[in-house]
Amino acid sequence: VYAQPVFPLIENWVAARCPSSSIFAKVYRINMPTANTAVELSALKLLSRSVFIVLITTVAMVVPFFNEFIGLLGAVTFYPLTVYFPVSMYMVQDNVERGSSKWLTLKLLDFFALVVCLLAAVGSVAGIVDSLRHDAPFKS
Repeated sequence: VYAQPVFPLIENWVAARCPSSSIFAKVYRINMPTANTAVELSALKLLSRSVFIVLITTVAMVVPFFNEFIGLLGAVTFYPLTVYFPVSMYMVQDNVERGSSKWLTLKLLDFFALVVCLLAAVGSVAGIVDSLRHDAPFKS
């Protein structure tokens, strides 16, 4: 999910570098009759996303602590992206008065989300350490 914004960036860059290529630059529109909409598909989109899935699956099979590592990344990125920045932006946009009950509630939500994410990070690190005790990285 977090890699989704990277795909259009790469696809647009490759399409701009190879504008005459029918494989990379041509976009096919597929009409979806039940939804009254169309889906845009290109060979580049299919190829780049498939290669990404194959690479990530290969890494997941090779590295014994992959799940814990992904959990650690999730714990580290969840708090700022999903809690801290949106709550801070809401407080600025809504002009929440410092010290009000709304401000206190939002700060408590912020604090408890931080604690949960820190505990998740600690659990992920413990899982990585435990996996390293039993398995060697990059060994089947």
